[in-house]
Amino acid sequence: MPYVLCYTKKNGTLASGCLHWVVNRKFKFDDSDLIVAFDLTVESFREVPMPKCAVEKFQIDVGVLGRCFCMVANYYDIRVDVWVMKEYGVKESWAKLFTVEQEVIFFCGTFTYLRPLAYSKSGEEVLLEQNHERLLWYDLRKKKIKNVNLGGLPTPFEAHICVGSLVSAEVNREYNEKQHNSGAEKIKSKKRDDFLSKGFKLVL
Repeated sequence: MPYVLCYTKKNGTLASGCLHWVVNRKFKFDDSDLIVAFDLTVESFREVPMPKCAVEKFQIDVGVLGRCFCMVANYYDIRVDVWVMKEYGVKESWAKLFTVEQEVIFFCGTFTYLRPLAYSKSGEEVLLEQNHERLLWYDLRKKKIKNVNLGGLPTPFEAHICVGSLVSAEVNREYNEKQHNSGAEKIKSKKRDDFLSKGFKLVL
């Protein structure tokens, strides 16, 4: 990777066939952070165009919300802006979805980390993960927060959204076995050809 990872222990975020990380250009640590995408189809890196944010310095995080790539701009204990890229790869399609002010969730303590996870079924609320310690519902219309009471959660934790798939894992195994058997047949065939070429000489 021709960049420096800002979060070395964080997995890449998958969206639109690409893995995404928050990075910095090598040997330019005083520059602003970037978002880089690794395209799994062509296996190459490219920088993701950033939205036009406020001038103040902020911390970047990335995620997926409602199948759209999103960016979280954390303004250091003041507020968090959540941006959504409605058309992947198009800079003009960035739209600020909502802002969470620090004072809105004062009852849950200050947040150093806030990440959107999913919309509610009605689409009027967004599930948030705060400081790897709790889950919250944010009402987009009322701009209010309510705590999600779940017993037995470890501290800290990291929440992930799992998407169901109808693709069977057995298909991949069968494909691998076919590939393996095909490779074995090729080796046998080559050995046979080598034996014939060495064992028999045609005299004209």
